[in-house]
Amino acid sequence: MSTGKSIDWQHMASKLPVDDSKDSKEKRKMLFKLMDFNANGLLSLAEIDKGVRDVLDCENLFDAKPAIMRAYQASKNSRTGAKNNSDYVEPGEFKLLLIWLRQYFEFMVMFRKIDTGHDNRLDFGEFQAAMPMLRKWGCHEQDAQKAFKMMDRNGGGQVLFDEFASWAIQYKLDLEDDVDFDYQQAIRDGGYESHRGYAKHRNGGQRNGKVNRETEEPAFRPNRKPNANAKSAMRVSDPHKFF
Repeated sequence: MSTGKSIDWQHMASKLPVDDSKDSKEKRKMLFKLMDFNANGLLSLAEIDKGVRDVLDCENLFDAKPAIMRAYQASKNSRTGAKNNSDYVEPGEFKLLLIWLRQYFEFMVMFRKIDTGHDNRLDFGEFQAAMPMLRKWGCHEQDAQKAFKMMDRNGGGQVLFDEFASWAIQYKLDLEDDVDFDYQQAIRDGGYESHRGYAKHRNGGQRNGKVNRETEEPAFRPNRKPNANAKSAMRVSDPHKFF
């Protein structure tokens, strides 16, 4: 995955419509339908992964598997009153999915810039060397060791992407060379601020599902049929109102 300079941020923004304009709402309806390969009104992790490449046409994002996993985890079951409560993103959570795909990809670009050892983890030496960059992105912590300990939640001496992303959310880090995007405002505008997914990831997140600890990539599973309650919920709801 590119570390930033060759990324067409404007192109990515056009592929991830997250504002409340009528045009963006129509685009989200169309994107959800196209990504719903099983045509069951719900998106699985495998469908999201495939849709990022085949529907959104975002190769850089497709190569950032930890960002896709984090966006998926932050979005599913986030809508108050969600019926599915399992492994799927509902129509009412799709806008939030797009917001988090954009933001976690930006965090992934930062992570790769710092990870000079290219081993999908950060040690203190890499982090300390990157402090000038981190300050440009919005980290005003002067004590590098203190900041690293904040990220290294298990005290193992190495930081994986999910730990870095949780820390980056707290500091509101922002790349200097991307298209400006206030994801927290987008979350508030979408009415997601009090929802479970936002609160969970804003406060440090949690790791769930099977993940390869060497690469932190999701262990994709074949699509499973939604349970009967989830299907029933989709039938009685008007999916268009959620976009």
